[in-house]
Amino acid sequence: MSNVSAIPKAAQISLSDLVDNCIKIQPGQEVVIFAQVDGLYGGVNMVDTEAISWIQTFVQSRGANASVLWIDEPAKPHAWRVPPIVKGAISKCDVFINNSFDMEWEDIPELKDAIKTRGAALVRNFATTAPLLCSDWAQTPYELVTEIRTQTSLNFRNGLDWQLTDPNGTHLEGKIVAEEDPK
Repeated sequence: MSNVSAIPKAAQISLSDLVDNCIKIQPGQEVVIFAQVDGLYGGVNMVDTEAISWIQTFVQSRGANASVLWIDEPAKPHAWRVPPIVKGAISKCDVFINNSFDMEWEDIPELKDAIKTRGAALVRNFATTAPLLCSDWAQTPYELVTEIRTQTSLNFRNGLDWQLTDPNGTHLEGKIVAEEDPK
């Protein structure tokens, strides 16, 4: 494990915002930092060991227990699942930092259910490489990103019709329906 001072200043800014403002890491918390190996050899989960190590360093510097879980299970399109080892890790943590593009809360009800059952905090980190953690993009305060997401979602209301068309011939339409409560 590297120490915080060895991490580039730009990444320190991004990581401080992540652990102090977004996640609000507390001493003694059990934190799982999840990543998928396939990005290391060309898969869609572009993640590097340095970024994950930096995240672990920052979580530990706040007094929390940070475990890193790497899995090597390529996603099967339209057959996504939560591997049992990931469910097991979620069942024992307070915070789950997701660095996977395949393991999406929004698209995999099994993941959403595991997080809700445990009551753990789920944080999806998109700055999954060292260069991204050092970028201006990664330094955007989470409050601003949250406000942008909130404002853009105001026009999406239950019962409204939607339509998406593109000059390439794509045409999709539907109706916005409230998500069913799994309970």
